[in-house]
Amino acid sequence: EADVVRTAHLAFFASLAAAMRPHFNGTDQLAWYARADADLDNFRSAIGWSLWPDRAEVGFAIVHALHKYWYQRMYWKEGVAWNERLTAALGSGAAPTWRRAQSLYVSAMLIGNFDTAASLRLSRECLEMSRALDYAEGVSWACGWIGYIESRSRLPQTKQLFIDSLRLARTITDPHGARMAI
Repeated sequence: EADVVRTAHLAFFASLAAAMRPHFNGTDQLAWYARADADLDNFRSAIGWSLWPDRAEVGFAIVHALHKYWYQRMYWKEGVAWNERLTAALGSGAAPTWRRAQSLYVSAMLIGNFDTAASLRLSRECLEMSRALDYAEGVSWACGWIGYIESRSRLPQTKQLFIDSLRLARTITDPHGARMAI
């Protein structure tokens, strides 16, 4: 019976996180951030319940849906830690998935606030996985983030990363990714 309740809790908060995601950029974002604050312990509990190979993808989905929340509230290390724990729960032989590629991007973005080298490594891993999966959103985001990191050193190839990111962001209708690439 406890498993049934935990599984229902996980499904509910995965759905809520997905519903919240677009509102973290909207005109009513303060209300949505406050709602996420109020439900933070429930989100943490749901992600904790997803630390099993058969549920890890749902945990990745929650962490990704809340990535702007983690970023704005400066829960950078927590967001990265959840992705690391979810990856460990999958095991080393797990096949790459688009949810895993998303988790790499989220971790790269969050860890970039305190470890640029790790951010670049995770972004490149995301890019490699996204290309292998033909996952355009992951390729776009990884190119944009690598370009952002490398723009500090003014490398000539950085311009091409932004061009690739912008092209893909436009094909997948990702205004945030397009803004970042410009």
